[in-house]
Amino acid sequence: MAGRWAAAAGITVAAVASACCPSIAYLGTLKVEVDTSVAGEVEVVEACTTAGTKCHESTTRPAHDGPWIVEGVAPERDVLLVRLLDASGAVLQQSRVEPDWREVGGESWCGGPQAATVDVRRDA
Repeated sequence: MAGRWAAAAGITVAAVASACCPSIAYLGTLKVEVDTSVAGEVEVVEACTTAGTKCHESTTRPAHDGPWIVEGVAPERDVLLVRLLDASGAVLQQSRVEPDWREVGGESWCGGPQAATVDVRRDA
C-alpha cells in the first residue's frame, strides 16, 4: 500500500514540476536602429540566419526615426544578417550583427522572451 502512495506522490510531484515552466521555445524581439541617410528608402527590415535561409520581416514601419521591430527571431543566434530592403525588395544595406540578447520577461528558472537592439549603418 505504501508503494502505491509513493508512486502516486511521485507522479503528482512530476506533474506539478513540469507545469511550472511552459513547454514552448521563447522567441526574441530584435530592434534595428537604421542609419538616417537610408531610413526614408527602407520599406522592410529582415533578420536572417547568416546563410540567409530563414528570415523574419518587420511587421510595421516605425514612427519617425524609431527602431524597426522584427519579432520571432531565435535568440540563440549569436550572429544575424540584417537586411534593409526598399519597396521593390532590393537590398539597400546588409550587415552582420551580433545581438546582445537580454531577458525581458518570464522567470529566471524557466527563461523567457528576449530582446536586443542593433545598429545597421550604410557601408562607406
